[in-house]
Amino acid sequence: MGIGDLWLNKKIIFFGGKGGVGKTTFSASLSVFLSGKKNKKVLLISTDPAHNLSDIFQKRIKKNITKVNSRLDVLELDANYEAKKYLKSVKEIMLQNVHAKLFAQVDEYLKLAGSSPGLTEAALLDSLSDFIVNNISKYDHIIIDTAPTGHTLRLVLLPESMKNWIDLLMYKREKNRQIAKVWNDKKGDSDRLLNILDTRQKKFSHLKELIINSDITAFNFVLNPDSFSLEETKRAVKELDKGKIVVHNFIINKVIESTQEPQFKNYVVEQKETLAKIRKWKKKSNLIISPWYAKRIQGLDALYEFGSLFD
Repeated sequence: MGIGDLWLNKKIIFFGGKGGVGKTTFSASLSVFLSGKKNKKVLLISTDPAHNLSDIFQKRIKKNITKVNSRLDVLELDANYEAKKYLKSVKEIMLQNVHAKLFAQVDEYLKLAGSSPGLTEAALLDSLSDFIVNNISKYDHIIIDTAPTGHTLRLVLLPESMKNWIDLLMYKREKNRQIAKVWNDKKGDSDRLLNILDTRQKKFSHLKELIINSDITAFNFVLNPDSFSLEETKRAVKELDKGKIVVHNFIINKVIESTQEPQFKNYVVEQKETLAKIRKWKKKSNLIISPWYAKRIQGLDALYEFGSLFD
């Protein structure tokens, strides 16, 4: 059994970790490995604002799904674009459901919302939810290359927060139906807003069920063998545990086993100490050691070569 077989039965595969540890390299090379050597249909999605997929595939990745070859599609979600699209859709919904005298207030509210913290995560989650839920039956694997750790935590834990928030809105809406005179009521349309909220609530509930289902979804953390990377990974795993999300695999990247270069000897010693700490911390988890790779990884040929790690 090769390392790549760890993901063969997983529909959704997340890669997380500190910035610069190699998340994009692993998510891209695994997508090439599964689509090329295992003949699987793969969709690779990046939520990282750095847009590294375009660089690593040496191909212009559009805002919509872009085909790399017959079995591999890729997509880079642009946070600013998704936020604008999200606000536009919210505005359309609100204007369809409020009295004309409230239009000015809606505009003012949306201007404030446009600069609010968490908007980009909410917009990315909304778009990511659509892509996952709408495409899960079309692909054997959907691989998500996430942004650095803090962003990843907010993104994967947001479905529960969004679901709870929508539940509250639905409760309030139902409780205050007597003031529905401020909403446009069309014949045969009992409460369009409640229907919209119910649809969104079901979408986020479904996404949450997919994310916490270990039979369907695999979470992987990439880290480097240094104390900073290890401590950040520990904090992230602790937060994910609270959300009932299990991290299945830990990929320790850029490992130097030995060196004759004097300037690297202290670093090799630190790496060995950190590796020992990782093995003690996660002795029951899958630990994948990836050696230092000196070549620049760009283009399909380089990704195939690097992906030999998964054989």
